[in-house]
Amino acid sequence: MTNFINKYKKTLSIVTGTVCLIAGIYAPLLSSFLLSEKNYEFTVTNLWFIALSIIFLWGQIVSIAKTLTTIFSNKLK
Repeated sequence: MTNFINKYKKTLSIVTGTVCLIAGIYAPLLSSFLLSEKNYEFTVTNLWFIALSIIFLWGQIVSIAKTLTTIFSNKLK
């Protein structure tokens, strides 16, 4: 049961972080790549969404870094 709960937390954090990241950069990227006729500004709201996505994805970033460190240290031995 504990493994199921941990998997659910990881999945929820990844999905939420990805949605917040997309919400934060979607409109400004449309303007930057000239895919939209409207000029969307990069505002404080975009920064809040990006900050939320970093918070939600931080645990996954740390676990990937630990995994890569373990792999490289085993290869060096």
